[in-house]
Amino acid sequence: MPASYEVEITASINAPVTQVWDIISDTGRYAEWVGIVDRVTDHHGIARKGQSYTEITRIMGPMRSHVTWTVREAYPQSWRLDSGAGLAPLKDAFTYFKFDESPTAPDGSVTLLTYGLRYSIGWGPIEKLIQPALSRILKAGFRTSIRNLRRLIHNERRRVAA
Repeated sequence: MPASYEVEITASINAPVTQVWDIISDTGRYAEWVGIVDRVTDHHGIARKGQSYTEITRIMGPMRSHVTWTVREAYPQSWRLDSGAGLAPLKDAFTYFKFDESPTAPDGSVTLLTYGLRYSIGWGPIEKLIQPALSRILKAGFRTSIRNLRRLIHNERRRVAA
């Protein structure tokens, strides 16, 4: 059985959980903020258990993948878990989002978002050589995604206020 790996980032976002959930739960908007997603080619809108969506992604260089994700668990404004197929070079991919109100903002104006990916590679001994670089690439992609999400929320807030 191949080894399992996990990459995770937790970040504060200056928006209430409801606003962060609304963007993340809309699978058609992933290309707007997820760093590795070039295009969403098929989606069902709001994430619901059992439904699938498809993206064109890139993890390493020009290599593109057609990835189909299926929502496995969706607890609005709390937790979501999706399983993915086709995310080369990964196998058994699961992405997750955990939403919490930040304890530093008791008024609920700040979300503590955990964004993670569990996966295996299945390349035998060579994966031990690849995994450290892949982990760094994925974590950098997550940081880009968080920056993009913050920018998107900020821009939407300004648009609504105008």
